[in-house]
Amino acid sequence: MKAFAVRAAELGRTLPTSSSPPIVSTPFEEPATPTIKPAETVVEPSATMPVVATRSAEAAQLIAVIENPSIPVKDRVVAGDRLAEIGDPRPGVGLLPDGLPDIVWCEIPESEFVYQNDQKLTLPAFRISKYPVTYRQFQAFVDAPDGYCQVKWWAGLHADGLTQQQGGPGSQRFPHDNHPREKVSWHEAMAFCVWLTSKLSITVTLPSEQQWEKAARGTDGRVYPYGNTFDASKSNTWEAGIRSTSSVGIFTNGASPFGVMDLSGNVWEWTLTEYISANDTNFRSSGRRILRGGSWDLNQRSARAACRNSDLSDGRRSGVGFRLASPAVFP
Repeated sequence: MKAFAVRAAELGRTLPTSSSPPIVSTPFEEPATPTIKPAETVVEPSATMPVVATRSAEAAQLIAVIENPSIPVKDRVVAGDRLAEIGDPRPGVGLLPDGLPDIVWCEIPESEFVYQNDQKLTLPAFRISKYPVTYRQFQAFVDAPDGYCQVKWWAGLHADGLTQQQGGPGSQRFPHDNHPREKVSWHEAMAFCVWLTSKLSITVTLPSEQQWEKAARGTDGRVYPYGNTFDASKSNTWEAGIRSTSSVGIFTNGASPFGVMDLSGNVWEWTLTEYISANDTNFRSSGRRILRGGSWDLNQRSARAACRNSDLSDGRRSGVGFRLASPAVFP
């Protein structure tokens, strides 16, 4: 399937049950800080890293490094973090000139796909963000005078969400501007969506569990977004050896058939869907919500496109973030 992306700035249910049991991972637990000596976790640049004089030239060369899958993962990680320091200019990663998050959308057309073990479903066309929401993008919501501090964005959610809002946002464990925003609850992710909807004049929300799985598996029911065989060089899982989140988009060879990045590893991603009822329209519930995608601190089994996990709606974990979804046709 040919990837299609469009920038948001240029555009103005209940799940059926499957006849087979869902593929479910173990209950979510926050990982302990890795007990690894600092010297063993520091990634040193090699000869493939660029040395340049100007910031714009450096950014261009760093992007060339992170988008080249033949360059070692350790060098792409270093390049991505350096890019965060000088300002990552890639579309969909940072902010627009007006200070709003710059979202690149990938189009997911209406078509049949394999859901979980063997169920064939058809969903209406929709769009999903190319990358998870980054630390810089979420921080725009936190910093805005009409952003996180305004209780109106929590209207319609469970009271636990407003209670959490009054205590302020959680602290990012890996505070790099182009890394996924983590330590963010389902309530906070939903409030971000409502805020961004008001700013962009389009409907922005979390993907349902079914939408997320289709975006990851394509139409052929693949095991991972990039194919049926695990490859440690194509996603940020424990096997990659990074031991933290990484800059979004550094695994270009791990994209899904629709061009969506980071759907395997890096951070688990919140969905609209309740874990017990499988309902994705009851926003007032405080129950567990489905997480998808695996994370940096877990192995390949959790990074399978059909793997399901869950957490409480007010949970904040260093391995959990979110991405956005929207209708296929914007007003």
